[in-house]
Amino acid sequence: MRLCSWNVNGWRDDYGRRSFERVHTTLSAMGLDLIALQEVKNPELVATLGDALGMAHAYAPAAAFGGNALLARGGLEDVSLLQLDLPGKERRSAVVARTRLEGVAVRVAAVHLDVSEESARVAQLEEILKALGGDLPCLLLGDLNALRRSDYTVERQRAIELQRLHADLEPVADGVMQTLDGAHFFDLARVFAHGPDGYPGDLKRSLSPELLETSRYRTRVDYVFGDAAFVAQFNVDDLRVARSDASDHRPVLVTASARAAPR
Repeated sequence: MRLCSWNVNGWRDDYGRRSFERVHTTLSAMGLDLIALQEVKNPELVATLGDALGMAHAYAPAAAFGGNALLARGGLEDVSLLQLDLPGKERRSAVVARTRLEGVAVRVAAVHLDVSEESARVAQLEEILKALGGDLPCLLLGDLNALRRSDYTVERQRAIELQRLHADLEPVADGVMQTLDGAHFFDLARVFAHGPDGYPGDLKRSLSPELLETSRYRTRVDYVFGDAAFVAQFNVDDLRVARSDASDHRPVLVTASARAAPR
């Protein structure tokens, strides 16, 4: 099965040119079973895309940047459209639903967290984790607008902090990643790179550069996380940051397979 998370930048490329057709072409070629999209504007295009790909679809609007969309070949049930309204913060949203991947019922969330403050991101994430619940294996896909320091070499960490200082952004914080770690969610890029057995000890190791550039700033803010139940039932066979000029972000593509049941 193949999963993808992609911030489509309001169906615009990095130069502001309309890119829906390029997004459609890219996703069509991937043979996907589950898609999470962020910064989705013109939600009728989600229906167009879903119908063209033969996938069920759901959309949660948001005032900031655009909403979130979830598309699934296995259908969508128990759909919840979360409005993450926090006083004084950006209005964000998330889509949470149940689908089936290789015959296994899984609860999934498509998310896009606050761009400016880690405390807001953590509060939004906590609401999403509550909605995901714990009765089924869970996946969380989206643009978290958060970094994990240890993804990068020390030299790259210093460059990122300087870049954020010049852009008047708060320093890199650990709240989002600590929240996910505490909820026993696994970063599937790290599961692919180092295997699940070393988790969480391997979180101190940096990742290879080809996994780290999902945004125009050459940083990783786009992720796919699976909880402990998901990692116990599925192998992560491949994870890559795909190439596309259809957005200012790049698609994160995961190939996974259900583990054989023990005899």
